Amino acid sequence: MTDFQEALRQFDPEAHREYFETGKREREQMLEHFPLERWQTMTLEDYALGQSRNSEDVYCWWLEFGTKNIVNIGGATAIKHMIFYHSDGYWKHLSAYPDKDTAWGAIHGEFMRIFELAEGQNWEQMNEEYLFNRGSRTKLKSLYLYYPDHIIPIVAPQHMKHFLMLLGDDESDLKGLSSILLNRRLHRKLRAFPEAQQFSTGELMRCLYEWNDPREDDSIKTYSQKRQDDVPPDEQKPSSLFLSIADALERKGQVILHGPPGTGKTYHALRFAEWWLARSNGRTLNDLTARQTPRRVWWVVANPKQWHWDNLFTDGSVEYKYGRLKRNYPLVQPGDLVVGYLAAPDKRIYALARVTEGLHGKEGDPRITLEPVHRVEKGLTYAELTEDSTLNQSEPIYNRCQGTLFKLEEREADYLLSLLAERDPKIEDYIDQSETQADTQNQLTLVTFHPSYSYEDFIEGFRPQDTGEGLRLRLADGLFKTVCATARANPERKYLVLVDEINRANLAKVFGEIITLLERDKRGIPVVLPQSKEPFSVPNNVYMLGTMNTSDRSIRLMDAALRRRFGFIEVMPELDLLRGAQIDGVLDLYDFLNVLNIRISRTQGREKQIGHSFFLDDGEPISDGSEFARRFRQEVLPLLQEYCYDDYGELAAYIGTELIDVENAVLHADLLHDDEKLVSALAEFTSATGSA
Repeated sequence: MTDFQEALRQFDPEAHREYFETGKREREQMLEHFPLERWQTMTLEDYALGQSRNSEDVYCWWLEFGTKNIVNIGGATAIKHMIFYHSDGYWKHLSAYPDKDTAWGAIHGEFMRIFELAEGQNWEQMNEEYLFNRGSRTKLKSLYLYYPDHIIPIVAPQHMKHFLMLLGDDESDLKGLSSILLNRRLHRKLRAFPEAQQFSTGELMRCLYEWNDPREDDSIKTYSQKRQDDVPPDEQKPSSLFLSIADALERKGQVILHGPPGTGKTYHALRFAEWWLARSNGRTLNDLTARQTPRRVWWVVANPKQWHWDNLFTDGSVEYKYGRLKRNYPLVQPGDLVVGYLAAPDKRIYALARVTEGLHGKEGDPRITLEPVHRVEKGLTYAELTEDSTLNQSEPIYNRCQGTLFKLEEREADYLLSLLAERDPKIEDYIDQSETQADTQNQLTLVTFHPSYSYEDFIEGFRPQDTGEGLRLRLADGLFKTVCATARANPERKYLVLVDEINRANLAKVFGEIITLLERDKRGIPVVLPQSKEPFSVPNNVYMLGTMNTSDRSIRLMDAALRRRFGFIEVMPELDLLRGAQIDGVLDLYDFLNVLNIRISRTQGREKQIGHSFFLDDGEPISDGSEFARRFRQEVLPLLQEYCYDDYGELAAYIGTELIDVENAVLHADLLHDDEKLVSALAEFTSATGSA
């Protein structure tokens, strides 16, 4: 009798009753929202995370958050689902697809084919059609939810390999197997035990982890788990990288993570920010990752001859159709606060409301939905608003309230709400509620620098504003000045500005005079800004964390005055995360990248090595030859060509003369575009040359 047979005999499902019952409820609720037949008419909006719609109406929400007690696929990024709506306002999808419509068409088609094959239990066919090359965790969990008798609820390939090897399989037999084949192989292994017949697949999974949990063995941890170790539970210690960043931030105030492309600098920076702010707030990581969107405050005008704000409090809701300044409507999100203004003859602020549904409705008839919050006592009049130097340049007052929906800048909104609260103290309750929702988000500000990014964007400057009748210049606060104002008002909290691609902007111009104010001993010292003539200082509780790709620009080329004010932490390729990974059982990923980076370091310098993340998918090393070949052609090879500046001799030293015709300075296109031959050629060159 094997150890696992004994584990099966000892396993008691009753000891895990709460876990199984919770999972059963989660699956039932998910199937109620998304029965299998709904996939016939599934839309991208039904599928993808990141939208403003109700979470329970989104399939991937159920996979990642609504069924965690079945199998947890959280962590890393939402790209595991192959497409999602990015917080910056665009659809993010795998680079294999040219646009979102093509991406969704392919993704939906793959799911439909997987379900069709599952009905006939044609698991091998799924592998032959390469249906698990992308989004393997999402697809495998989906199969379990719809076909639980045929799939073991384990989605991490390394975990499945761990259990299979313990049950007698040789590691070499498992190389190159897709997730679906690994899972079905494990399923057959388990069902071969007579003792296993009484248990469900979910109970068998629980028994496996109780018997020999792979997460307790560092040598077989998955890439995702190693990354998640960077943000540990409260009882564990943070990673050395996080401790280094935290120490440098406290000492210098600003830090740059620098290293070659594909080493996870932005990923580490985001995860650090969440951990660091959670620790400073006494909150958990989940509190931060589930944070609300930033608070927005809108100004909505009602004409009493057509409709009165009193009607909102009587009816309980109202749908507002398109009005003037249509550009604002798509930006409205559920939870946003609304200042309700009543036009002539009252001409005063009359109510507070809240958005319950963003832009919706049939084509040609878009609208937003509001619910009542509070009738404002003694609301400011139009005359008072026009006389106020802070508010008379706001969008609604500048446009004389001739329109329906206007945007209030954060500073204007805070100021206006404080004035209203002085007259009507009950408003404080609604201000506090809105601030609590946005509080954590405001502590972390994300921005990506680019060559056009300017002092006006970062500190202050005159910016064009559309009035509906033309453009006008208006002095506006930049991102960093706004963060400093918020931090100054909340000295007990830490505020972090995370600047991705910090070296792509002209830093001396972007920072201007604040480069001196960033120094620890200069914090709090005011200077007069040249345009607003206002005093400005950088508070002690404002920090900056940047990321920098050293293949674009070495830190040696940065201005010395800037270098002195930043701490620098290097993030290099983590080759161990690829150890043991094979491409079609032919090319060893660890050896390939190790040899390639050694050669690049000798000729180009260590700052231009190739990062490990080029060869990861859903947090795991890729194994399919076609996927590897695509990434090599589209991502790695262009970098190498850029490094070599058309020196094909040097390029051949990196990837071999079988791929490069040095004499004629061309690539062997026939071989390069044949996936199998390309993998074989790189494998032969790697094994033949080693690190020589």
